[in-house]
Amino acid sequence: MDNYVEKMICFVSGEIWPGNGGGIGRLLSENARLLTGSVTPVFLLDIDDMARDTFQSYAEVYIPGARIYTVDGLLASHASELRRYGDPRIGLPDFKYFHYWRSYLIDLCLQHILAVENVSGIEFADYLGQGYIYFKMRLLRESCRNIPAWVRLHGSAEICDEADGKDKFTPARLRLYDMERYCLARCDRWVAPSAAVRDWYGQYYELKKNCLTSPPGFQHLGPGQTHPRRPDPARPRRVLFYSKLQRLKGVDLLVRAALEFLRRDDSGAEFLLVGPDVPDASGASTKERLERMIPQRYRANFIFKGKIEPSELPEIAAGCDLAVIPSRFESFCLAAHELNWIGIPLLVNDIPGFADFFVDGQNCLKFEGTAINLYRRLQQFFNRPDILKRLRRRAPGPDLSVPDLYGALSSAAGLDPVIVKRPVEEPPVAIFTGGEAPSAEVAASLAALNYSNWRVWYSGEDGPPGDLSDSRLMPEEQLCQRLPDGGRRLRRENAKFDFYLFLPEQALPRPDFLNQAVAALTAEPGLAGVTCYAALDGPGPEGEEYIIPFDLNRYLIFTENVTGGLPVLWRRETVAGRRLEELVEPAAIWSFLCSLAAAGKQIAVLPRLLMDMRGREVPRFSVSIIEEHSGYVRKNATGLMRLFIFLLEETRGGNHVLRRRVAELEKVNGDLWAEVKKLGASWEELRSYTLAKEEVCTELWNDLVESRAKIEQLHCQLNEANGAAVEMRRKIEEQQAEMESLISFLEKKKLVRLLTATGLWDEKYFRRGK
Repeated sequence: MDNYVEKMICFVSGEIWPGNGGGIGRLLSENARLLTGSVTPVFLLDIDDMARDTFQSYAEVYIPGARIYTVDGLLASHASELRRYGDPRIGLPDFKYFHYWRSYLIDLCLQHILAVENVSGIEFADYLGQGYIYFKMRLLRESCRNIPAWVRLHGSAEICDEADGKDKFTPARLRLYDMERYCLARCDRWVAPSAAVRDWYGQYYELKKNCLTSPPGFQHLGPGQTHPRRPDPARPRRVLFYSKLQRLKGVDLLVRAALEFLRRDDSGAEFLLVGPDVPDASGASTKERLERMIPQRYRANFIFKGKIEPSELPEIAAGCDLAVIPSRFESFCLAAHELNWIGIPLLVNDIPGFADFFVDGQNCLKFEGTAINLYRRLQQFFNRPDILKRLRRRAPGPDLSVPDLYGALSSAAGLDPVIVKRPVEEPPVAIFTGGEAPSAEVAASLAALNYSNWRVWYSGEDGPPGDLSDSRLMPEEQLCQRLPDGGRRLRRENAKFDFYLFLPEQALPRPDFLNQAVAALTAEPGLAGVTCYAALDGPGPEGEEYIIPFDLNRYLIFTENVTGGLPVLWRRETVAGRRLEELVEPAAIWSFLCSLAAAGKQIAVLPRLLMDMRGREVPRFSVSIIEEHSGYVRKNATGLMRLFIFLLEETRGGNHVLRRRVAELEKVNGDLWAEVKKLGASWEELRSYTLAKEEVCTELWNDLVESRAKIEQLHCQLNEANGAAVEMRRKIEEQQAEMESLISFLEKKKLVRLLTATGLWDEKYFRRGK
């Protein structure tokens, strides 16, 4: 038990079920469930937090022990650890292309997972090129070089876009297709659902790859084979479509065939369309487009049910006579196999994804990819009961169990070992710094290289460049020959250097640049040259902080040329015999890149920051079609024209938006000016009103001052009256005291009765006065 090593398979995906749906997401979830107990699934998911939480809750019950990581989660919680493998701060504006950027982040996260988990195999899908950066860096990383990594053939963006009617000649899609092709070419092997799909992929991509074939696991909904397979006279004939409402899935073919069936055969038939609405190539709703295809009198015959839970499918299928799968492309089609498990008769398109599982007339009906042929097969199915009786129920079994399949995939058996032969000695590198003395910064960056076998050459008439030691210098004559027109050509004969680097003044290579670039050229002998990512010392004109080039593309070279704007470490065979001007002057570099593209050569980009560029200007070149490459242009004219048309339409659309915005701003400006004038008039009115009120206030103030003076006068008079009242009260009190003394005296002398009797004394009167 002490020697037990837990086996782990890492699934890299942008889709997972339940979470954010998608066919590959359902497939991976089911495969991981079936692996439980034999292998520990590790997920690296490029999904949002809500999808992660949904899948986490599901996995706790059905995939116990699964390790679940997300790209955004690792970026938030382990940013410092991820910096060991690259710079996670490089953002989408620098990469320009979304999937290129996400592939870079996925690689950083995957390296972290490989460091903390005992991963014995990695699975990527062919869709979106998520393994692009990983496979690029794999040859340079000993830690992951011998971990088997494979690509599952499920449906690449290039193939799906073609089936979906999308414009393939846009810069973003061309870049994405290159990434997918690179992954398919550089992985260890493919895993395909069938031999037919494997062979079709090989023909489409012109690749031959070690491939394991086995149908993926799919959900067995219900007990299986429960469909009654007989008409129900109590309801209309009913046909089921169970997939996304999308051109790729062929739903438009079914609607056209259905309309023909309603017109000619059965106006009461019903067509149940189950699945979510997916925007078409223009971004418009597919459901709305389908509804516009349907005449008003047949609207009730089409029932759009929307997305359902898989558990609802058996009951829905039981209420239908036939399920139609009209997809233009499928690699396996989980929906078809789930419906086949339920037992409903199938009518499918005759494509490679169905070839090894469904045989026409035996366990399904097939049509030839057109709406009219689909209508004829519908007609035959409903008008000939003998066809239904001949169709057998058969659900294909896998070639390998899921645990056995992943055991074989994660085994090195049958794979060519990834061997990178390092030269015993460092191959010599010649560096050209423009012939002039390099700055102290350039000299310091060269001196800091962790690669020792390099020398700088200089022009004899300019003298030795900078303060570099004599051992690092050599005269130009050793590498170049002078031409009659004054130009210089790199010698073919007696070349002492394996690689050449033409270093512009603003470029500062980082210490690892030569070491990594030489290693990449050594590992891949077919490369013409290698460049890298670069950091700017200030934001560029479009706000970039980094220059992120991409591999040479024969079409995109006519729209942008970031690759040629950075120093390239060239293989000697690529540049020998070339004029020096072709390798140092911007316009000539573009011409040179065209010639390389025409010859099928490639400049690879190391996805690492290995260069610093001084200055704020991103080196890009304005491209013009030149006569020297007319043959190249003619050869690729169709693709280039489609690309240019797209860019033109994109520019027109942008101009239209700008014109509309300008018109809106002009209207807003007019409204604002009218409001300003209105406010101005209101201000004048308010000013006049204020002046009038100021006069009233002045009058009121004067009245107030006058009233206050009168109040002060009255206050003084009141004070005087109060003084007189106090004096009078004092005198009254004195008189009262004297009266009391008199009364007391009279009573004492007993004169009160006498005076009362004579009428001279009124006691009540005197007492009341008191």
